Amino acid sequence: MPVPSGVVDFLAFPPVGTLNPVLDTNGPFGFGSHTFTTFHTTGAFGLPAGTYQVHGTYGCIIRVNGTIPATWGRTVGYDSGGAVGFEGIVFENRFAQVVLMHQLLSGFFATVLEEDAVHTAETFFWPFRLIGGDQLGLWVSPGITVDVYYLCIL
Repeated sequence: MPVPSGVVDFLAFPPVGTLNPVLDTNGPFGFGSHTFTTFHTTGAFGLPAGTYQVHGTYGCIIRVNGTIPATWGRTVGYDSGGAVGFEGIVFENRFAQVVLMHQLLSGFFATVLEEDAVHTAETFFWPFRLIGGDQLGLWVSPGITVDVYYLCIL
């Protein structure tokens, strides 16, 4: 039996099916550290063209763009066959690291999420925050480029 939920619950943690990936058209992003407080879209992904705040999103998808070095071993698993989907294939090296930082009222940024991307496409979720801002830290491994898709309700 379905459990009723309030509007606040829906806005903080919406069902996955209501989220749409919006490509940050500033990418793809290569080796090194990158810090984002905003992202840009050309309007091709359902969100009107423009620049948006990271704190208005519910998560992101990190997807490898290009080839994977042959020296990176992998553990073979389920393959969904989709461009952005779950892959059970795990690579020994991480493609990228995602660090979400939330700004407290004092102005200090506190880390609320720190995860490694070891699949060719990997999804990370965080709760929507109305107060304060978020910034996304992204570290990309040498020889790799990634696309970042922000999860938005459209």
